[in-house]
Amino acid sequence: MAFEFEEIRNQVTEFPDIQQINLLHGVEGSIRGFHYSEADEKHWKIITPISGQVRDVFLDLRDLSETFGLAGYIDLTPEDRISVVIPPGFAHGVQTLSQSSVTVYGTNISYKNNKEKAINPMHSGLDQIWNKSRVLSQRDLQAPNFPGSTEIFKVTDTNWGVEN
Repeated sequence: MAFEFEEIRNQVTEFPDIQQINLLHGVEGSIRGFHYSEADEKHWKIITPISGQVRDVFLDLRDLSETFGLAGYIDLTPEDRISVVIPPGFAHGVQTLSQSSVTVYGTNISYKNNKEKAINPMHSGLDQIWNKSRVLSQRDLQAPNFPGSTEIFKVTDTNWGVEN
């Protein structure tokens, strides 16, 4: 089992119904992100690796948050049995750390209705998060820069969460 929604809802009570599930196929070094929707879109994501090793990264974009600009990351494998929930107001990125990876990516907004935006993952100190080997899409390389300073931390407590 990749994840069980009732188990997620027991931990994140406001977690919405998932409308679309995607499979992200990555090669070593490939980066997807930072992608986000405006906070009023109420865009939730859940990410679960099912093969290979990935670095899952999130960035707080909530203007009034005490943690605005804080970027956290966690390295995951399927054996960890961890899903990462990304709430509204956060940008998300993922990098493949192994030769290849497959990640399940669920979202409450279908892609055809998606108003997703991007932030350049290589700007404002965010480049320090990623492994040395890097493969990026033109979309991500040409995305606007984050309009502030960032602080980076590694998630070591799997019960860590950010209050809305």
